[in-house]
Amino acid sequence: MSVSVKPVQGGLSVWDWRTRVPFDRQLQQVVAESIRELERDGFARHGSFMRDLLAIAGSHRSVGNLLDALEADRDVDAARVAVADALDGGTTGSIPAIEPLLRDRVADAKWLPPAVQIDLSLVVDRAIRTPWRNAHGDLMRLVFGDQLSGTVAATKMMPRVQSSPDPPARLSRRDFEGVVQREIAALRESWSVLPEFAVSTDDAPDGFGEYWPTELSADATDRLVMHYNPDSARADTLRATLAHEVAGHAAFYTAVRNLGAPWFDHGAFALVEGWATWAEWHLAPIAAPGPETFGLIGLLDAECDEVSRRVPQLARARGYSDRAALYSLMLFSEHPGLQLSYVLGGLWLTRELGAPKAESLEFLRGRPLGDFVFSM
Repeated sequence: MSVSVKPVQGGLSVWDWRTRVPFDRQLQQVVAESIRELERDGFARHGSFMRDLLAIAGSHRSVGNLLDALEADRDVDAARVAVADALDGGTTGSIPAIEPLLRDRVADAKWLPPAVQIDLSLVVDRAIRTPWRNAHGDLMRLVFGDQLSGTVAATKMMPRVQSSPDPPARLSRRDFEGVVQREIAALRESWSVLPEFAVSTDDAPDGFGEYWPTELSADATDRLVMHYNPDSARADTLRATLAHEVAGHAAFYTAVRNLGAPWFDHGAFALVEGWATWAEWHLAPIAAPGPETFGLIGLLDAECDEVSRRVPQLARARGYSDRAALYSLMLFSEHPGLQLSYVLGGLWLTRELGAPKAESLEFLRGRPLGDFVFSM
């Protein structure tokens, strides 16, 4: 789930601010002012956490961060500045195996002037020659604090399923859309608090689905976008995606609207995506995590060679294509904390609250909302 800029009263204004902030000076100012707002409201400890988080995010200058920042606004003048900044100051290293995907993203940025595209290619050249450093441990220890070891230990509490050696057959586009409608209807019957939302399907080559609440879009109603591609168009995967997006994100934002939160970090990956993953595990039994799900946790402090080998291996163990496996490696290595936030957030919620219910989020009523809920 990714969302572009939209100012939000009483909290950070973008979903993916952590990935974009190293190369977006205006966004850095927005985040800093939002943190000051949090502190002015009397939440000094929460503000301190967010300042530490901003420092970690701001120092991770990956090519993936840069490409996200450029694509979000498509501002040619800002792009020139950001790419020149990356050439001058360098970027963090990129794992060489993901070079083809980085090259594809540069080639797809046809809105950039040719000279800027060339400079962007030089940024990629330098990044893949720079040793990659694993930043996941630093970030997850900040988010979970003393709760991290107990959260990791909660893997033993989760029911397991063995991965099928053969991926299920791919659904036709018509069958895919039929399953979407039937599963949403079933979720509405069993999950009482859901908003109305528009539903559409596109042919995005990567990803599974996105839920866009009105707080983070310019639309008049919430919107669910389902991606149809070889990896998403499998019955078990599709049901897990719908549990994640509907019982996860749609229900979460419905609850948040009623919780009276004085401040909300919409980029709180472990809280927002953790809730959705928790819903997925419990409400789509076929999606109960197998060994490959928790394998990512073992890579918290792993070196480059092990990450390069294990992340694609874990993705393929779930039946995903080679392209999806490489895409998973790109997400893991370029955006530290993103994938681990899903798993660790889901585990923390399972350990603390059990199976998800419509009233599960009541423990957050009246509190500021951010990933600091896991460590305070």
